[in-house]
Formats: sequence, structure tokens, C-alpha cells
Amino acid sequence: MPETDITERPYRGAATGEEARFFSQLQRLAPLTETIRKIDFRFCEDSDNALAVWITIHASADVSPSKTKIAELNRAAETLRAAVIKSEFKRWPYVEIKAE
Repeated sequence: MPETDITERPYRGAATGEEARFFSQLQRLAPLTETIRKIDFRFCEDSDNALAVWITIHASADVSPSKTKIAELNRAAETLRAAVIKSEFKRWPYVEIKAE
């Protein structure tokens, strides 16, 4: 079982080595496409001082996205969120989609 003790983190909310490996592999659940350009993870604490991860899905800019594109982004967000919640790491996932 991974160590999530705050004393082993270089700064409050930082990811452990095991968490970093998990999140690196997590990107395979939402592969890069024409719509999804990049996925970033930021490890911190949230406003309640609980461990959290902010997941940013960078999407191609589109003034009027199709229903298919919106569905793809929503599916990726939900897939990543669910994987984090089901993981053995005690982080709450916050997901945002950023158009570029």
C-alpha cells in the first residue's frame, strides 16, 4: 500500500514517487487526440487542507464545439476522476478543461 504520510512529502500536498508513477500511467485512460491535446496534473492541498490533484485537460479551441467533442471531453474528465477516486491514493480530483 502506498505511503501517503504528509511527512514524506517535499512540500505540503506534493505527490509521492508512487503517486507520480500512478498519474503518469493514468494518462493512458484518456489518450491524446485531435480534441485532447495534453493532460496536466498539479498536486496540492485543497481549501480544506485535504490532499488533492487538479487535472487540466487541454483541448483544442473551438467556438462552437460539436456534441461529439463535448462528449469526448466529458468522458475523459469522468474517466480520470473515477480512476483517482477508486485508487488507493487519498486525493480528491478536481478536473478542468482548458481550451487552447
